[in-house]
Amino acid sequence: MDTEQGLEDQLISRAPLYKHSLIYGVFSTCMIVLSSIAISSFVEGNRGAIFPLIFLGIISFAVLYEFISSLRDLRSIPMETKGEIKRMWKKSRFLLLGRQDYLLLDRKIFEIKTATAMMLDVGDNISIQHWPKTLKVIKLEKVASN
Repeated sequence: MDTEQGLEDQLISRAPLYKHSLIYGVFSTCMIVLSSIAISSFVEGNRGAIFPLIFLGIISFAVLYEFISSLRDLRSIPMETKGEIKRMWKKSRFLLLGRQDYLLLDRKIFEIKTATAMMLDVGDNISIQHWPKTLKVIKLEKVASN
């Protein structure tokens, strides 16, 4: 098949990146403040503060990483990845609040909509336009099927 079939399409807008940056920026700030409180408590001699310190440190790192990735995407331009779908799977989100579909393409993991995932199979050749750091999908086209 040489025809392309557009499956997921969004306007190339930075608005979702601003929203992503704002949300993760606020969460990062909160987590850093809570981690600082745990650090000060630990330094003052409260040895039991080590457990919240480790827990908050891990979460702070993850949230801060997402925040920095979204800021880096704000300064970049969208890129395109083409290739064959190597693997597709579903996974529950945090606290089992909904399920999300993922696909592996060219050693990158993309989060896609459920309706889009139902139209794709492992082995399909696709083209994805996405932001380079957060891998947020802008446009997904099916190029050929096997």
